[in-house]
Amino acid sequence: MNNFSQNFNIDGSELPDRLQSLRKLRKWTQSDLAEKAGLSYRTIHDLELGKRKRVQEKTLLLICDALDLTLPELLILREDSQIATPKRRSPGKMLLVLVALLVVVAAVGGAQVWNYARSHSTWEIQDQQHLVVRDGLLHQKLWSLDGPHLQPAKIAPWSASILLVGHRGLSENGSRIYALNMADGDTLWSCQLDLDQMTRVLGKGALDHGNMGLSRTLHADLDGDGVPELLATFIHSNFYPSAILWIGQDGQVRGQYTNHGHLLNMVAEDFNHDGKDEVIVGGTTNVRAYNGASAVILDEDHFSGGSVDSIAHPESPESDGSLLRLVIPNLPSPAMKPFISQRIFVSSGQFSYDNPDTTRILLNISCDNLRIGILTVDPDGSLVDFHYTDTFMEHLGSYFPDGSEIYESGPGHAAWDREWLGRIRRYGALSLPEDNLETAKP
Repeated sequence: MNNFSQNFNIDGSELPDRLQSLRKLRKWTQSDLAEKAGLSYRTIHDLELGKRKRVQEKTLLLICDALDLTLPELLILREDSQIATPKRRSPGKMLLVLVALLVVVAAVGGAQVWNYARSHSTWEIQDQQHLVVRDGLLHQKLWSLDGPHLQPAKIAPWSASILLVGHRGLSENGSRIYALNMADGDTLWSCQLDLDQMTRVLGKGALDHGNMGLSRTLHADLDGDGVPELLATFIHSNFYPSAILWIGQDGQVRGQYTNHGHLLNMVAEDFNHDGKDEVIVGGTTNVRAYNGASAVILDEDHFSGGSVDSIAHPESPESDGSLLRLVIPNLPSPAMKPFISQRIFVSSGQFSYDNPDTTRILLNISCDNLRIGILTVDPDGSLVDFHYTDTFMEHLGSYFPDGSEIYESGPGHAAWDREWLGRIRRYGALSLPEDNLETAKP
């Protein structure tokens, strides 16, 4: 089933400098480019630093798609460049190649062309209930699939001939994801959330009055074998529950983690340089005692259970099998007054390598559509610092124009910040006993 593209030798090429220039020209960060290309931050980071001597063609094509460039436009070479790209053919040679191609096509009755067209199919979902797949040459319909609330996932990270599809939470089948053959629509495999496990974590009735539905997907190599696996998050249509599945290319579920709150975003990277990816999953926590944001770090050995602790579902027979779970409470009063949703969340997370000897985790904390600030922690979850955004502080100023409620004691004041950040809690394999949790720095 593997269908990996060719490797390019980029040792000594201008690709690192050119990639950095193209990114900065668009005023993007490395994280911006990684997100738009569907790659990890580490991949972009290493390419720009010239740390990689070879790169897969598929990786370059994803970068080209994000930058709206062709591969030749990205790979502008020096005369002495060693990038292994196909040499330009002369017009005469091109004509010979074309004639030879026509002879082959005539000899096999167009079978190869048809196979090419089928293997380069395109797809679209109309009105969330009609999936149509067309060949990549004549754009003729190959097959279609009808179903309620279809949710496109993506092309499988291990094969361009496999389409991953699911349903939104309004569908009874929303807790399942399907791997379909792009050529004919046959189901290669399907897998489903363990709903019983979610009930064990969250308690009886947690999944009532609604359905689970596919939310988003990401590929990562958590076991370090060089073959990417699939990560898929699912969200309940009415209430709080969410879950993330770790799925192998054979459709076997290798891990499931359940969260009391929505899981909204994911990023995967090998931040501890052990050859295996870790994944940061950011979102919310709906436990009333916490009522705020949540961030979970999972890896190969810590991908089970759910958000269970002495406050959230202490009676659960499951445990928190994550590597690390951070619970970040809402801002103390009155700082939440300007917001409609009344709950902060981790809008994104990333690993920072600004210091070669230090890896840090950066968590963007937001509410509604406003980014509040950036929480920086060490890989073990220990607090480093928190920086408010200017936009958030200006928003507070416009909501409290006289400053009577916010400026005397509010965000940015040492005691206020210490009281809020001191209530951050850590759970999972890296957690500390609650009476030994560090007091947050002002």
